[in-house]
Formats: sequence, structure tokens, C-alpha cells
Amino acid sequence: MTTAIALKIDDRPALSLVFTPGERRVFKKREKLTVSEWSAKYRVVTNGPMTGKWRNEVTPYLVEPMDTWQEPWVREVYLCFAPQTGKTQVAFNCMSYAIDQRPSGMMYIMPDEKVTKRISKRRIGPMFKGTPRISALMSSKADDTSTLAVQFANGADLMMAWATSPAALASESVMYLFLDEMDKYPEFSGKESDPISLARVRTTAYLHTSKILGVSTPTTETGYIVRAMEDADEIRDYQVPCFVCGEYQTMIFDNIIWPGNCRDPREIKGRHLAKYQCAHCGMFWDDHARDEAVRKGRWVARGEAKDRPVSVAFHLPSWYSPFVSMSRVAADFLRGQDDPAKLMAFVTQHKAEAWKETIVPKKESGVLEHCSNIPVGIVPPWAVALTAGIDVQKAGFWFVVRAWGEDLTSHLVQYGYM
Repeated sequence: MTTAIALKIDDRPALSLVFTPGERRVFKKREKLTVSEWSAKYRVVTNGPMTGKWRNEVTPYLVEPMDTWQEPWVREVYLCFAPQTGKTQVAFNCMSYAIDQRPSGMMYIMPDEKVTKRISKRRIGPMFKGTPRISALMSSKADDTSTLAVQFANGADLMMAWATSPAALASESVMYLFLDEMDKYPEFSGKESDPISLARVRTTAYLHTSKILGVSTPTTETGYIVRAMEDADEIRDYQVPCFVCGEYQTMIFDNIIWPGNCRDPREIKGRHLAKYQCAHCGMFWDDHARDEAVRKGRWVARGEAKDRPVSVAFHLPSWYSPFVSMSRVAADFLRGQDDPAKLMAFVTQHKAEAWKETIVPKKESGVLEHCSNIPVGIVPPWAVALTAGIDVQKAGFWFVVRAWGEDLTSHLVQYGYM
């Protein structure tokens, strides 16, 4: 389709100018939209529990990270988020916005080749085709669209890469760099430097216009996302208001409460027994009240806010998400009390904090302080109860008798074989 414009000067014959679709697209005045506004107007979610038109009100805590990435003075944004909080959708929305509004070269990096191809086929490709604003920009040439590269008619160019391949990370320069699940990247990419450093070099030519967005659930203190947060100019936490007293607060796990006599994770999760207790007035919130508070929340900088920070990090635990019940959080915490692996999963997957292994050295004198001089067969005066454990064997019984104090301190009274 072409557009003709007739120009007439004085009495001379009119001149006819014909514009191609590409020319009309270039000449068209751009809308002044933020990333969140563009997403609400044009983005279509093609998979997951919330398919259809993108709605900022579902996950309101994603609005500021998207719009911060767009700020002209911001070069890097990092999201240290728990799973199921929508962090990858921030990358998708920023990428789609850039394709439509500020087209240039961009690279999307995943941990390995298999995951990269899967997310390209199942999520990114369908998103482009399902969002009319983006699908209209896709090239009609078959060679311009593949699993690992998409070239758009307006000059935008997406390259998919993975952290284990130095060759994939050493391609041409890009303005936009998207790092997904950073903490799953290897320490070194082949025999070269770490993949983050190799990828960052791709943006060197765009000194004043480059944009880096990194998202990940944390793992350990030496993980990429934790180090990126430590190096950021500003770290922001999400605060929500209580529906009774109106006081804003950062939600912490210690304020998630459940009946003290219930230690069964399945019962807590199945009966939705966990509630959040306001840190100011003590009012309890259920999941619905939590969701309402999150919709009215705001991001607040840790410490003093910086003027025009170049790099900004956002931190968000799982219990802010409308897709995560607080009872599930409590249940996973209880499961971790007897299993270090599950406890690590709770810290990283729910609290969105790095797992720290603490080794406390013991001196010989400290060990000897716990040695008892009470003879065998004597019950200490502080004991309030005795327990007997018996292990039935084929030809006899092993037994052990222990005395217990009110603080659960125990003392061996007798053991043997009968």
C-alpha cells in the first residue's frame, strides 16, 4: 500500500509524492509512551496463567523497573526477584518496546543453548506473532526470522545467545542487552572470561545509549545477580500500606504468621492458615488483603536515594506475588527445617536472598564446657521428664534413657543392651 500527496505551487502542475509503507513508518510521529504504558496498550501475553492483553495492575511492582530501564541516564537495571514474580516479563516488555519505539540491535542471553532455543520457540516467537504491534514489523522474508535471530522491517535486530558459547557472545555490537537467569551462567565461557563481561563488551560502541537488563533468582553470595546488586548505584525495595493503619512497610518473612500448634506443611498450605501481620498495628492480612496492599505499593531506595543513578537494582521476595500464597511460603519454610537442601531453596526461591553457609569453629575448651560430671544412672535436678527409646533386635533390645529440661536440654542417664 502506498500514499500519494499532491503539492501545487502557484499555477504550476501539481507534483505527486508517493510514500512507501516503510517511509510512512519512519515519518510517522512517535508516541510518547513509557514501557509500562506501551505494554498496557500493545503487549499481548501468549502463554502462562494471564494470557491476553497485558495488565499492569496484576503485578504493579513491575511498572517502575520497566520505566526505570527507559530513563535516559540509566544504563543498567537488575532484578533480584523470586520465581513466579514476573521478572522475565519485564525483559519481554522492554525488548518489545525497543523493537517498536527505539529499534536497534539487541541480544538476549540464556544459560545454555537448549534453554535458549526453547524460550525462543515457546515464548519469544509466539509473543512477537501474537502482539499485532510487533508482528506488523516482522520481515516478510523467510530468512529474516529463525530460532536464534529475528530481523525487523524497521531496523530492529534480535540475536539469541547462550552463556556457554564465547562465539555466540562475540557477535556484532548491540545497544540492548538482556541477561536472563544470570546466576545459572557458568563462571567462565569456554576458555575465556566470564559470560557477563563478554556480553557487556557488545554494548561498548553505544556509550551513552546502551541498556542492560539483568534478571535472576539468586543462588550464593558469589552469584552474578548478588554482585550486580552490590555494584549498583541504588537498591530499591517494595513497600506496601496496611489497609487499617495505612503505614507503609517492607514485607518480611518474620511477619508471616501461622498457628503455633500446627507444624504440618500440608495442613498449613491446604487450609491457607498463614497470614501477614502488619508491623505497625498488628492487623492480620490474608492473601486477598496482601494483593490489595501490593497494588498500592511503591518502590523505596535503601538508604539515601541517588540523583539520576546509572545502575539500579530491585529486590523482591516471593510473598509479594499474587501467584504465591503466603501459606505456601510458610509450608516451604517448615519443610526446610529438617532438610538443608530445602532450606536453601526457601532462602533463594522465596526470600530471594543468597544462600550463606556458615561454619562456626569450636575450640576444645568450648566442647569441654558441655561435658557433664553426673554419674551414670543419676537424673539431674533440672530434669522435668525422662524418655526411653528401645530398638528391637532379633536377639534382644538396645535401649537409651535421657533426661530433659524445660529448654529441651537433654542428659544421657543410661543406655545398654538386654
